[in-house]
Amino acid sequence: SLKVRAYLIRPSVARSSAVIFNRTHVGTTVEKRVSLLNPSHHPLEVQLVLPTVGRAGRRSSGFRLGPGADGIFVIQPQQDLSVGPVIFEPSAAQNYSTTLYVRNNLTMLHSVRLFGESGKGQLEFSRSGLDFNLTEQEVAESGIVRRTFGVRSAGDMPVEVVAMDIDGGPNCTSAEGLTIHACRCLVLQPGEKVSLDLSLALNVTPSSDRILRIHTRHGGILRFPVLASMPARSPQAANADGVEEQVFDDGWSRQICGFVAFFFSCFMLEVVYTEFIRQSRVDMGL
Repeated sequence: SLKVRAYLIRPSVARSSAVIFNRTHVGTTVEKRVSLLNPSHHPLEVQLVLPTVGRAGRRSSGFRLGPGADGIFVIQPQQDLSVGPVIFEPSAAQNYSTTLYVRNNLTMLHSVRLFGESGKGQLEFSRSGLDFNLTEQEVAESGIVRRTFGVRSAGDMPVEVVAMDIDGGPNCTSAEGLTIHACRCLVLQPGEKVSLDLSLALNVTPSSDRILRIHTRHGGILRFPVLASMPARSPQAANADGVEEQVFDDGWSRQICGFVAFFFSCFMLEVVYTEFIRQSRVDMGL
């Protein structure tokens, strides 16, 4: 006699049990396809299904199926087929995961895990920010001053700078007397620091705030105000303080005058009332 043993094995229709998306910038999208196979000797029909969240039928947070990815695909016997795309679009810097189901006419449902990680690139200047902190001599000479500012990539993703401008002006200059030197494209890895040189013409009176705009590929336009703090004893600062003090004094003067007029009116009213009572008593012979 010959003993025979047989085992039932659930066939797999996916080449991998998981699809992993590398770290992706927040607000961007990445596509991947799912590799499937038909281990049988008959045509296999498959369809990708993502679970829904909420009554509105919104797809799982962070993942969705691309155009045509929810259709029915036919895999010939003993053949492979990549279907999709599955799109990863993170809205916040965090980890994402969900389950993608492969509906088919061989195993009914087959699950594939989806994993994604997202990050964000950020730029930050030193503690003093973009402040020229002018000296008394620089203010007195009223010439052109130049400063070097340190900027660091503070996020967990690289920052790709594609352009810079001041208030939207061309050629890295502005009508407000501010100029960016070595205005160029660059890529900063997380934690990397670079220097940015700016010059300011003090003989130009700004009509509005000076804004340095840094255009990044994934993070949009970053805006940084540029300041020119003057020493307390400079004529410009003194003039500004004088205007503030005058406004302050004028305000107090108006308030004091108002109080004096109010009390004087009350006093005169009391005098008139007293005289009226006295005259009434005289007329009545009291």
